[in-house]
Order: sequence, then C-alpha cells, then structure tokens
Amino acid sequence: MLQKHFTKLLALLTGVFAAVRHFSYRSIADSIVTRVPVLDSDTYFRWGYELSTTGQHPSGPFWLGPGYPQFIGWLFSLTGDVSPQVILVAQMLLSCATFLLLLLVTRKLFGERASLFAGILGILYAPWLYFDGMILSASWILFLNSAMFFFLIEYGGATEDEPRNWWAWAIAGGLCALSALARPSILPFAAMLTVFLAWRVWQSKLKPSYLVAFVLALILVHLPTSLRNSREGGSPVFVTASGGVNFFIGNREGASGVYDELDFIQTFDAPAEAEGYRLEASKRVGRNLTLPEAANVWKEYALRDVFADKFGWLGVELKKLWWTLRNEEVANNFSFRATQMINPVVDHLPIRWGVLLPLAVAGLVMFWDRRKKLLLYLFYSLSYVATILIFFSSSEYRFPLVLVFLPLAGYAIHAIIEGFRNKQTTRVAVALVVYVVLLLPANAPSKTAYDQVYPRSDFANVGTTAMRYDMFSEAMGMFARALAIDPDYRPARLGLADALWRTRNFDQAREEYERLGVSPPDSLSGAPLETLKSVIDSIRATEGDSAALAELDRAIPHPESLAVRDLWVERAKLQAADNRYGAAYWSMLNAHDLDPTSPDWLFWAAEYVLQMDFAKQADSLYQAAIDLYPAYAPARIEKGFLALEVGDLEEAVRQSRELDKIHIPNDSIRAQAEKLDSLLQHLYE
Repeated sequence: MLQKHFTKLLALLTGVFAAVRHFSYRSIADSIVTRVPVLDSDTYFRWGYELSTTGQHPSGPFWLGPGYPQFIGWLFSLTGDVSPQVILVAQMLLSCATFLLLLLVTRKLFGERASLFAGILGILYAPWLYFDGMILSASWILFLNSAMFFFLIEYGGATEDEPRNWWAWAIAGGLCALSALARPSILPFAAMLTVFLAWRVWQSKLKPSYLVAFVLALILVHLPTSLRNSREGGSPVFVTASGGVNFFIGNREGASGVYDELDFIQTFDAPAEAEGYRLEASKRVGRNLTLPEAANVWKEYALRDVFADKFGWLGVELKKLWWTLRNEEVANNFSFRATQMINPVVDHLPIRWGVLLPLAVAGLVMFWDRRKKLLLYLFYSLSYVATILIFFSSSEYRFPLVLVFLPLAGYAIHAIIEGFRNKQTTRVAVALVVYVVLLLPANAPSKTAYDQVYPRSDFANVGTTAMRYDMFSEAMGMFARALAIDPDYRPARLGLADALWRTRNFDQAREEYERLGVSPPDSLSGAPLETLKSVIDSIRATEGDSAALAELDRAIPHPESLAVRDLWVERAKLQAADNRYGAAYWSMLNAHDLDPTSPDWLFWAAEYVLQMDFAKQADSLYQAAIDLYPAYAPARIEKGFLALEVGDLEEAVRQSRELDKIHIPNDSIRAQAEKLDSLLQHLYE
C-alpha cells in the first residue's frame, strides 16, 4: 500500500520542505544580515562577482576552495542578478533537490517507511535551514555529495554485489572532485573508496572499468586547480593553501578543539587572514615567504607541539570529538544562535544535532546485521570525522554527515516501531539505550559550549561590515543587538561610537568613547563646535566678517590638526564673505577631503573659483559634483549657465534636459533651472 503511494508522499514532503524554505527566506530577505555578508561570506560573494564580470580568480594559490565562488559566479552570470538574495534562493532550490535525492537513496537502502521518516526529520532539522540561509559552501557541498551518492547507489550499484554502469561511477567521480574544490574534506572518502575498489579489482571481484572511470573523472576535474595553485604559489598545493594554518590552529599547544582567534590576526576575512599568517610566519623565520611556504611553517610548528606533548595532543583530539558530539553549532562565520534571533522559522524547527546523532547511531545498531551495505556511508563518515580530527571541529565541517545521519535516523524510527510490533524487545532496548547514552552528553549543560556559541560577535561583525558600506543606521542596530547580549563587549561599544560619530551624533559618540577610555576623533565636533559657531555668528553680526574670521583663527590657530569638516566649511564661508576666495576655495576642498561622499563642497569650491574668473576650473568642479551625484541640480544649473556664456549650446541643452528629469523641491533652485530653460527657449525661437 505504501509503495503505491510513495511517489505522492515523496512529492508532498518535498513540497513541505520547499515551503519551509520559502517562509524562512521571506523572514530574512530584507535583513541587514542577508544584505551585508561578513567574513567568509563576504569573500565568497566578492569572489563570485569578480568571476561573473572578469572570469578571473584572485592571484595566488587558493586560500578557500574555488568551487563555491565559481558556483556563485555562474549564478550571477546566468541570472544577471548580483545580490546575496539570489544566492540564497538558489541554495534553497538546490536543497530541495538534495532532499529529494536523499530520500530516494534512503528508500534504496532502508525502504519506503525509513525514507519518509528521514524526510520528516529533514524538514524539521534546523541546522540545514540555517546553512541554506548562509552564503557558505555547506549547501552546495551537500547537494554535490547527495548527487554523488545517488549515482553510486541508484545507477552504479555500489551497495550491490556486482556494480554496474561505469558512466555512473564516472559522474560520481566528477561530483566528488567538485565537492573537493568547494572543501577538500571529501578527499579521504575518495582515497578510501579508490583503495577499496583497487583491492576488489586485485581480487578479480570487480571490473577495472569502474575504478578507472571514478579515478579518471576525479583527476580530470581536479587537476586544473592543482596545476593552477602550483603555478601561482611556486610549490605544489592540492586544493587550498590554508591546510597548514588550519592544522596549526587545531593542533598547536593550547588548542581548544575549535577555531581559535590568534592575537597577530587583526581581521578574519579570508584574504586578510591569509596575509596575516604569511606575514607572521615571514617575521618568525626572518625572510619573506610565499603563502604555501608560510602554511608549511605553521604545520611544522604544530607538529613540534604535538610531538613535544603527545598526551596533551590526545586531549585536544578528545576535545574535537566532544565538540563534534555536542548539540551546539560551533560557527566560524555567523552563528546558529544569532540566526535563531533573526529567523523565527529556524528558531521553531525542533530537531538539532544533539537529537539526530544519537538517533542515527541507534539506527546503525538496528541495521548492524546488514552493515556491509553501508560501506560507502562508513567511508564517507570517516572522511569527515578525519577532517575534524586533523584540523578542528566546526558546525560546517560536520554538516555533510546529515547525508548519513538522516537515513539512519529515519530507519531507527521505522525499526523501533516495527520492533515493538514484532515484540523484538531486546533489539529495541539496545537501540534505545544507545540513544539515551549519546543523548545525555550531547545535550548536557556546558558553560564552555555556551560561551563558544555566544552570539555577541556575530552582530558586531555585521555592524562592522555595514559601516564599510556607509549603512550607519543598520550598523548601529547590529551593535545595539550585540550590546544587548553583552553590555561590556568592547568591539560593539567601539563600533557604536564610530557609527554615532559618522552620523554626526557627536555628543552621544563622545559619551561612548569616554566609557571605553578612548579619545574621540577630535575634541571640537558636537557641542563645542556649536558653541564656537554661536560666538562667531554673534561677532559677525556686530563687528563684521573680518572680525569673525579673526576670532576663528584665534580660537583654532592650526585647523589642519583637526579633522573637522564643519570647521573648514565655516572658515570657507567667512573667507568668502571677506572676499578671500582663494582661501575659501582651499578650505572647501579640505571639507570635501573629510566628507568625499557629498557634492556640496565641490559645488561651493567651484563657486569660489568662479569668483576669481577661473571658469574652466569651476566647470570641472561642477562636473566632479555631478559625477558624485548625478541628480545634484545646483551643479547642473551652473554648468548650463557656464556653457551658455562660452556659446556651447549643445552642453547647455544637455544639462537642461537632465534637469527636467530631476525632482527639485527647493523653490529657488527650481527657479534657476526654469530660468536656464527659458533662456534656451528664447535662443532657439
């Protein structure tokens, strides 16, 4: 009966899986977290954009795997949409395909009921949805790996006594290589499978064609990257040059088992991190090193620490296993805990790693008498666990194991139900004991684990990135969120102070700087400057412009020592009022240097230059203001009048037509634009 309706149920589950992602996307599509990628996400986004526009990778050997940014580049080129949102939509669609492939493979190995239970667990598994909403390689890798399993098991006969369809093995080898280009964690799986196939060929139990097809496809897809790395780095690099550094982070003396931030690395976006490790290694050895050479130095440092304290290193390896067992999602970008705070759909999904892992192991116990069918799963699981033990534990490193754990967990539910029906109490009891034994340590309270996933730095990182794009109000919101979690978090407090200062909330910013014991950018902006301006205005009204300028010079004898835009603007206005147009021009250019995003200062510099009859220089300054802000009407008006004065009617008409497209709310400026238009009409009559 179930077999008859399986296809409909499969379609229903896939639809629900897609619907969950639809509602999740709607909840985050306009979030600053989505619009401003941070750390690795920012690197991938920029890299993909460069590939879509120039087709070129960054110079030097790869620090991160090139497979995922290549996927982003293809996506941008295909859609013509260069935005973080299009990546997330594509990932969610890819995950729907992954979900379908996973359930089909589960059906092949464990039957229809186990497949449906695995589907329900997959829908409710929150970390999967979390990774679908991150610009990270996790969802892309999961899709490639699920497709690889599908071809190996459905068409390649990998779990049967006699494999079939050599082309399926070739496709699987290519998919395995693509996964390795996104992250090399799959390579131990490829090595173990290759050795196993070679052993079967040696025993005359397998045709060599399957081995050759898999290995040849793996090499052909992967080889160009290795050759390119060797050419760019001057020494062999298989996929990425970061392996030695990651080995050092995870195995040095004092390693915690997860990613640690080291003092000599100032910023943790990938290019800066790579350069930081290269420079520090060069400093320690006393000569300038390439990236691969530096990575090798860090590997040697770690090996020295390992052999100097073997028992201490074994303790670190146990920490890695402990972190891998734990329910917490240890992040190295934007954390799961922070995502829960901004995405209610993720927050409401009930299944976490600490439930899935014990259930999967219980399923393995129930399936133990047929364990030979799970040889591929064994190789695959060992591959990702080996990556964790070699380097360090993180949520992203263990995430691909869901391709094994969801089918086994689905089978566990099915087998336990059937065991109760058939009164196989001993078998069910053993599985339940295993489940409970793993469930308790995976979910037991731990201050160490809690502190590790504390999300204060996530919001601070987003705020810092938003500042780079001049998104100051959004940045202040992120810093405020970080401070709501930890009011004493210094980076967030400093970021908030900087954002307040950049938005001209000087007095509030000065209070934040004082709380931190940090000097503000200058001592004048805010209330002190406003008080000074009031004094200057009073003198100007009673004694004239020259006296006001003299008072300003007396109060601020060395204005170049203060990076205060308004000080230069005030000085320029007084100098111009005193007919010192050359000085006013230079003062206004200083204001522009301090606020290069505004066209106002270029416009006024042009006005002062024009007073000295330097029409060509004024025209170029008006054009610079227009280039900065094409809808800046005052500059277009003056440029149009200048064109009329020199008889360039074509330029004057062009500026008038551009002004017709601009909404001008200011009455006096609109009157000037109408005057220009009227003059042109009169000339053409």
